[in-house]
Amino acid sequence: MLLFGSLRASCLALVGVLLLIPGEPARAGKVGPPRLVEALRAQPGEIYDYVVSFEEDETPDSGLAGQRETLPLKLLNGFAMRMPVADAFELADQPGIRWVWYLHPDEATGTIRVLQGLDYTVATLPLPNLANLSLGPPTKFYRTEPELDAPVQRALGAAAERGLIAIVAIGNTGEQAPGYVNPWSAPPWVISVGAWDHTTNAVWTGSSTAEPDRVDAWPDVVAPGVDVIGPWTSTREKSVERRAYDEANDRFRTQIPKEEQDKYTLMTGTSQAAAVVSGAAAQILRYLNGFIVEHKTSFGDALFELEAGPDRMSDYDRQAPRLTGTATPNDSGGMTYSYTLDEPWRLVKQILIDTAIPVPGARSWQAGAGLVDRDYINAQFGAYGSEPPQLLPVKVQ
Repeated sequence: MLLFGSLRASCLALVGVLLLIPGEPARAGKVGPPRLVEALRAQPGEIYDYVVSFEEDETPDSGLAGQRETLPLKLLNGFAMRMPVADAFELADQPGIRWVWYLHPDEATGTIRVLQGLDYTVATLPLPNLANLSLGPPTKFYRTEPELDAPVQRALGAAAERGLIAIVAIGNTGEQAPGYVNPWSAPPWVISVGAWDHTTNAVWTGSSTAEPDRVDAWPDVVAPGVDVIGPWTSTREKSVERRAYDEANDRFRTQIPKEEQDKYTLMTGTSQAAAVVSGAAAQILRYLNGFIVEHKTSFGDALFELEAGPDRMSDYDRQAPRLTGTATPNDSGGMTYSYTLDEPWRLVKQILIDTAIPVPGARSWQAGAGLVDRDYINAQFGAYGSEPPQLLPVKVQ
């Protein structure tokens, strides 16, 4: 069933500019990323991969583009193409070109595949829907100031406009490179996820964390990411060490029958946390779908309110801007959150943030708004729309 069916036309009109061209719009003749333009100019004969975007009324098969093999990229209204640096600058100067973005050889193949995957996902899934991106570019491309106008970030924006809610792992560089995050997790139109460690009741030490003053790069939430039970590939046997590790875990032995244990394993990382958040986001999405259908809600109509006590407040609530709805101080010293029918990514992300449980001792640049607990979300949003959800007492263990 198509969620928010009556919302689609309004979304396109309201957020097209924000999402399709985030940040400063790239103009004809502009090559990116800007920080590398001069270095590129100094090597006109070198051949690299580029992502090229055309204006909406242009076709991506004219001029220089018609002389070489291209890979269409529909969300960006463009293509990927390999060419000499000099040709890239010449192409960028042609009328109708939005931007030409250089891809380093170590990230080009993966970036293009992700862009093609996003195209396929948007074209084939009923929307709105969810996408779990437990991946990013190689860690050497992580940045303290992620570029929102890079190709994947732009494509995620275009996908969000069409109803795809992306949940993105923030990365596993917390111990090696504090302050550096997966750049694909940084745009405001995705849900950035860090990992929580249930064994220490704290943010997992390997979870990438933003610099304290870079609110735009903070994780939005964290979720259980240590010793998460997940599927084991059927094409490879477990090592003796992995089997011993799995079977020594009480939770693994309790939840997985003996005859099934070779099909599952314990994994740690922000990818596992992103999978947990994807499940929680799916529950919220299903709830909203039921609520909207049952109450015949239209774009901009009031949905419901959530009451949060002071023990749920964190630094994130005081520093990060709201995406949608309102937050009003209440008599308990907490907040009353109210929601109206809005773009799907805004609603789902804001509800995850508002219902997150603060992590003891963690700052917002480490844990975002706090812990998303799948069981907690199931308890709140399991009615699928028959009644408004209610915030439950805080419990982190």
